[in-house]
Amino acid sequence: MRLQAISSVSRQLIVRRRTITYMTVSAVVGALVLGPVQPANAEPSFAEQAYRQDESCASLGWWGGDDQFVPWERPVGTVDVCSESYWIEDANPDADYYAVVLDSDWTQTSGVDNQDAAFIQDVTSSIASNGYQASTDSYTSTVTCGTPWEVGLQYGPVGVSTQIQACSGYGIVRQAFDSRGALWQGYKAGKMRSVETMFYMRVAPCAHPTFTVTFATPQYQYPYQGTWWEATPHYAWQSFALSTYP
Repeated sequence: MRLQAISSVSRQLIVRRRTITYMTVSAVVGALVLGPVQPANAEPSFAEQAYRQDESCASLGWWGGDDQFVPWERPVGTVDVCSESYWIEDANPDADYYAVVLDSDWTQTSGVDNQDAAFIQDVTSSIASNGYQASTDSYTSTVTCGTPWEVGLQYGPVGVSTQIQACSGYGIVRQAFDSRGALWQGYKAGKMRSVETMFYMRVAPCAHPTFTVTFATPQYQYPYQGTWWEATPHYAWQSFALSTYP
């Protein structure tokens, strides 16, 4: 599993209520299109009709690293994380398309925003795609912290877009991507406002993958090294299991 290479910290599994939402999309998104979008917390955009199958959310506290001599610079805040699975309607009778959206909305309440505070968003499907999959690519912001930016992608008949809101010069890195999922990492949570990433896949008709979504929130530790306390990356793990059945 992709996360094992980063940390073996224990995780929680919390699954909340299920909802089903019908969504009609306003426009087709081109391949890897970037541009300004609606205000933060907007729904993801699909180029086809999409039905939300499942969702789960949680709220967590986070804190990053600081120099031992200036502890007031330690970034501290809260993050709201949500994940949603979708079935995407299309005209191909020989395949079904599913997408999962991971969203984290970051608020900093104290400290310096450019201190280290690494975080992770990861999704893994219970089955592999049948050769067609796509995911949000790495992204570095070129706009101000308060400006949402649309990251679009299209694979085959399916066009989708998500939004990322980050301070200029900061963003996320897609560390892993294959037929069963993707993993994204950022390093400065204080420079983030909203991070929405997506993985979608084509599967055989009537196949129903289960998506395991994991958010790793920074909660740094400070072990004593004999003469100083060293800021060390540490994560609080929040996992959800998302169904693709209505």
